[in-house]
Amino acid sequence: MAAPSIRRTMAVKKATVEMLAPNKLLATGYSGAKWILHTPREGERREGPSPFESVVLAAGGCTALDVIDILRRQRERVESFRIELESERAKGP
Repeated sequence: MAAPSIRRTMAVKKATVEMLAPNKLLATGYSGAKWILHTPREGERREGPSPFESVVLAAGGCTALDVIDILRRQRERVESFRIELESERAKGP
């Protein structure tokens, strides 16, 4: 007799990205947190990170929080933490 299959479902989390202007978006996370994604035109004041910069920052944030969590689980005292990120965007499509 075959073992019963265990089916696990993950909760679906939804977020939105809405155009405010051709070069400015409002992103709303599933938690309700909001931020502006902006690629300013020449002479325009930057109002938020570009979508590409947001991906870099998110990867850095995930990495930093994972490292801090691992250190705390090992009972290490973490008083400060800093991560520096470098990125390079590929040319072309």
